[in-house]
Amino acid sequence: MDEIPEMNELVVRSLIHQKLDEIRNGELFVPHDLKDDAVDKLLGDAAMYKKFESIIGKTWMDIDMVQYNESGLNGGKLNRKKKMYTKALKSHSTFVREQIEHYIMQRSGGFSADDGKDDNDDFDGVEEDTVSSLSDSKISRSSASQKRKKKKKSKKKKHKDKKKSKKRKKRQSYDSDDDMDLEDHDNEDIDSMSAPTFTKREEKRLRRRLEKAKVFFETEREQIMKQIPANVKKDFRTLGFSKWGKDYLPCMQLGPYDVGPGGVRDKWMEMFSNVSIIRVVLKQKDYCMS
Repeated sequence: MDEIPEMNELVVRSLIHQKLDEIRNGELFVPHDLKDDAVDKLLGDAAMYKKFESIIGKTWMDIDMVQYNESGLNGGKLNRKKKMYTKALKSHSTFVREQIEHYIMQRSGGFSADDGKDDNDDFDGVEEDTVSSLSDSKISRSSASQKRKKKKKSKKKKHKDKKKSKKRKKRQSYDSDDDMDLEDHDNEDIDSMSAPTFTKREEKRLRRRLEKAKVFFETEREQIMKQIPANVKKDFRTLGFSKWGKDYLPCMQLGPYDVGPGGVRDKWMEMFSNVSIIRVVLKQKDYCMS
């Protein structure tokens, strides 16, 4: 008989936030009939919450099966195993609901206890107001909330400005060599730049850019492929069948570079990043336990 798995809060928390993001992006509408506005309805709709709980349990089970190298399960055995993971989530429904609530508050501009660790003075003011009248308490909480929102916005703005500054510096250093070659073009007629033919200097500059882009792409591809497990890479370009809705359809398992740049490769990279984060979390947990 299958045992109920031990609750891994780090993994489950990551999965909850990931799946809520997918609902908001409309990615779970076709496979699970969850619209992009379902996030706000989860806690109030029992059927919708049960469906979401089942999705989390299935994904959690898949991660554990990959981690512990389990394979060969299908049909009834796989369904029983999935039920054990869903049962584990039900026994920790308070934790799951808290994570959903926390996610909704974050997206709606609210705050939680974790958001106010650096704002001790504001929290002290709120706690002292509990002994005063109800109206005074509401006023103080409202002002404290506004302060937190302002601080949060200013922090986000600073963070965005830093990112833009880094990107700008990187772009400047990347194009610095090319800009030196364009010094003689400052006095040229603008109409001549739109001509279909290129000068030798322009061809040289374009060729150099292409070479840099090619080196960057090949380096990135080599790094990504090194991180993919060997047993996963050997399945690339193999044929099989996959469940789509209620039907099984033929499919081919592809690697990230078997398709051109665009939405499909970007989605693969996003999923790969999520799995890598979960793998790091599990390694940290094993290290702490040892």
